[in-house]
Amino acid sequence: MNYIRKMIALNRRQYLEHWQFYSLLAFAITGLLFLLFFITWHWQESFSGGVGNGIFLIGLFGGGAAFSAFLYQDLRHPAKTIWLLGIIASAGQKVMLWIIYAVFLYGVAYTIIFYLVEALFFSIVTASQSTMTKANVFSNGFYSFYLIFVNFQLWLMVGSLAFHKGALIKTLLLMVLYFIIAATGNVVLMKAMTGESSITSSLPFNYFQFIHDGENIYVYLPANLQALINVSYNFLLPLFLSYIAYLKFTEKEI
Repeated sequence: MNYIRKMIALNRRQYLEHWQFYSLLAFAITGLLFLLFFITWHWQESFSGGVGNGIFLIGLFGGGAAFSAFLYQDLRHPAKTIWLLGIIASAGQKVMLWIIYAVFLYGVAYTIIFYLVEALFFSIVTASQSTMTKANVFSNGFYSFYLIFVNFQLWLMVGSLAFHKGALIKTLLLMVLYFIIAATGNVVLMKAMTGESSITSSLPFNYFQFIHDGENIYVYLPANLQALINVSYNFLLPLFLSYIAYLKFTEKEI
């Protein structure tokens, strides 16, 4: 019960300190979504398929990065955050609250805002016979991007605690660099292991593609091994990143 009371107190102070920012961010995301919907509707002949889902991902990851960059300032500079130091709570409780805000509350709030904006926009343009495709987030496995978003936000948290300046930009650049190296390096590795020079693309721990008789052939990992990797990536990695963030935050508190 004491743990819950401290979490409630942290949440109350967090909201009171930053409610204006949260309100402005909600209005900014709403305006951005309307703008993106308008652009894709106005030039809908230039876009085809999955437009709604694409807009959803832009707001989820782009807005999430902006939100976390502001949010993690309190963790990165605790000595400058008097209200945070004034609450008797453990480092683990403080990190947990920030994870709840950056991952779960943002994800839920953004999804609600997105669908409200989409419904309002399509109700306005219905008369013009728009051919745009609505977002379909919770089908065909698209919801797996939420799991990717969890790791994305946790990596930003670790980066914000590891870097003193330009934490967001540095972390994003490292994530992009890792993806490029992993993807291209995996192709080189697969060519060396298989002796197949026609391998053109791959995704680490997922598949590789090669050309045979002019056709693209995909080779995937065995189902059991892929399931094990998915569990490790979607559940064990977030726990590991949360623990690293906890350790880095305890260093800063000391």
